[in-house]
Amino acid sequence: MILNIIITLITITLLIISIFSFLQKGPIISIIYYFSTQEERKELRIKDRYYYIGTVFLMSSILFGTILIEETFNLPIIRTIRIPFIIILCIYTIFRYAQIESKRMKAKNKK
Repeated sequence: MILNIIITLITITLLIISIFSFLQKGPIISIIYYFSTQEERKELRIKDRYYYIGTVFLMSSILFGTILIEETFNLPIIRTIRIPFIIILCIYTIFRYAQIESKRMKAKNKK
């Protein structure tokens, strides 16, 4: 019971962060953002980065939602759906982050 409540809270929190990121509101939930100077933070607040963070958090909320469904209804078949989803999330996260960072570094080198 407590596990379901915790997973529900995590899912809702991830979904809220995702929605705010897609709306481009608030800070970017990223380690690099919080360790940056004010000037670098302005450079990081771009549409691509907001959508990247929004997509990662949306996919994570879906992932935790599937865990919640599996725990609530005791459906082990959900696990077979979740594994490819985790792989896709990992691949997307790595490649999209590298793409955004390389674009930022190129723009920084041109200045």
